[in-house]
Amino acid sequence: MISITIIILSLAFWVIVLNRKFFYGFSDNFKRRLNLKWDFIGPWKITDDNILIVTGSDEGGMTKNGADWENYTFTFKAKINSKCIGVVVRAADLNNYYMLQIGQNQIIPHRRMSYPKIKRALGDHTLIEIEVQTGWQVYKDLSVEHNTELNKWFKGTIIVKGQSISLYINGELVLNIESFLQNSKGKIGFRCAGNEVGYIKEVKVRLKT
Repeated sequence: MISITIIILSLAFWVIVLNRKFFYGFSDNFKRRLNLKWDFIGPWKITDDNILIVTGSDEGGMTKNGADWENYTFTFKAKINSKCIGVVVRAADLNNYYMLQIGQNQIIPHRRMSYPKIKRALGDHTLIEIEVQTGWQVYKDLSVEHNTELNKWFKGTIIVKGQSISLYINGELVLNIESFLQNSKGKIGFRCAGNEVGYIKEVKVRLKT
């Protein structure tokens, strides 16, 4: 009887603790230092009431873990203080990711990527100098309009599965794109550049098969 109890407890431990990553990939309530869970560029900060403020962050930021995340449900609460909030998915690094730019009236999908560009030809043009640049592909043809008031707290839910991405705001489906994501795996994050300001809390990623 004792041995059976030990086996049951061991199995329970494996399911709850060791196998937890298959149920919850990530969560953050912003009660600890930012650099413990996030890689970011720019003046990200946490307020005294555990709210992440993202602004002045051209490259954005992403979770430290999650390089192998494929399919997941990504939830967060947010509020737009100025202009828009960029929500990042399938991030390989800060120069290679997809982003949904959530504005007050419109949601526009973006892709950030690095690419080689010829800087100049040298001598008789048999030699060339190449530099790597980072830029944006903006999918305005895939943008959607909405009428939700986003300067108050709202709940965002993003479902990533295969090449498809869906966005729900306060439980309502506002965007769904099939055959879009070319990165097969990657992290999640946020981006607000310049004077864009986003408030974020209660971030969670639930992994799916």
